[in-house]
Amino acid sequence: MKQTIVNNCKLNIGATRTFRILAEQSNGYANIGASLTDFKNFKRNIKCYIGENDADMILDYLKALSQTQDGFYYAYQVDEDNCLAKLFWADAQARMNYSLFGDTITFDPTYGTNKYRMAFTPFTGVDNHKKSICKETDFVERICGVVWDTDLEPIEFEEKWTQVINDFELNDNTWLTYMYGKRHKWIPAYFRDLPLGCLLKTTQRSESQNSYFKRFESIDGTLVEFWLRFQSAMEQQRYNHRFLDAASDKDIATGFF
Repeated sequence: MKQTIVNNCKLNIGATRTFRILAEQSNGYANIGASLTDFKNFKRNIKCYIGENDADMILDYLKALSQTQDGFYYAYQVDEDNCLAKLFWADAQARMNYSLFGDTITFDPTYGTNKYRMAFTPFTGVDNHKKSICKETDFVERICGVVWDTDLEPIEFEEKWTQVINDFELNDNTWLTYMYGKRHKWIPAYFRDLPLGCLLKTTQRSESQNSYFKRFESIDGTLVEFWLRFQSAMEQQRYNHRFLDAASDKDIATGFF
C-alpha cells in the first residue's frame, strides 16, 4: 500500500484517487486492508518527513547524481536568507539532445510556480520526430501558420515570413536563413500550380508542453515531489522517443519510407 502511494505520487495522483484505484483492483474497499484516512495520514507523514529539509534533500540527491552519472550537471543559487532561490540541472541525455537539436530552442519562464514561488522554466527544442523536448511558444504557431498556408502566393509568403522573423528578431538566425534560402523546394506556396501540390501541407505536430507537464504540477508540492514527477514524465517522453527511433529503423530496414 505504502509503495503504491509513493509510486502514484510520481504521477501526481493523490491519496484519495489512489485509494479508489486500489479499491477497483482489489474488488472492493473492504479488501484494501486500510482506510482512506490511513492513506491520507501516510501522505501527510511523507510531507512532514520532507518538511524543512526539502531543499537539502533535493540538493543532496542532485549532488549524488553528479558523482555517479557521467554528464550530469547541476547548479543552484541561494538568496540573502540562505534559502534555495534558483536551481538548474541537465543530465547526459538532455545535454546530448541540446547538441543535436539545440540550434533553435525556447526558454519560457512563464510556467506555473510551486509552494516556494519558484517558476518551472524548461529549455525546449524539437527532435527528429518533430516532438517537443520542452515547450511551445507563439513563434512556433506563427511561423507554422505562414509556412503551411497553401492559400498564400509566394510574394505573400515572403512578406509574412519576413514579418515573423522581424517580430522575433531572428534575422541573424543561421538555420532560419538557410531554410528561407531553400524556400522554393519545400514551401507549399511555391507548389500551388502543381497537381496534388496541396498534399505537401502538413499539420503542426509540435506538442504543447504546458499540458504535458501538468501531470506533475502541484501548487503545494515539495521539491522532492516535483523531482519524482519530473523524472516520471521525462522517462515516458524518452521512452516515446526510443519507440519512434525503433519504428523508423524498422521502416528503413524493410524498405518502407
